[in-house]
Amino acid sequence: GAHRVVAALLPALARSGPGFKIVSVSSRLGSTGNTLAPLAYDLRSTDVSYRTSKAALNMATACIAVELRRTHPEAACCVLDPGWVNTDMGSKGGVVKPPLEPPEVVAGMIATIEALTKDRSGAFLSWQGEAVPW
Repeated sequence: GAHRVVAALLPALARSGPGFKIVSVSSRLGSTGNTLAPLAYDLRSTDVSYRTSKAALNMATACIAVELRRTHPEAACCVLDPGWVNTDMGSKGGVVKPPLEPPEVVAGMIATIEALTKDRSGAFLSWQGEAVPW
């Protein structure tokens, strides 16, 4: 889905200028390099599906970055991990209290996107701009 959306929007993005940016919101839970990290709760089948879908989004974005380097070398794309945010989803319906609040995370994500350059295109980044293991 993400790849198809980018493909459909690419002509409009290219018209906006050579240094356009594409950002996908993923999760550290989609990191195959982070599977051994302890979790704050028991892993359910829904969590496996969520993690698998985020890993697929990560790969799709990495492939988009490879293609952009060839077709639009000034453009940049990345995957962002917003962290564990205090939302209905993040709190597991109010069962747990995640450590991050939405306004803080959104401000950090905006700063990370603004700082994104073609040199970091294809990166998996935290909302604070730090590299996340794939």
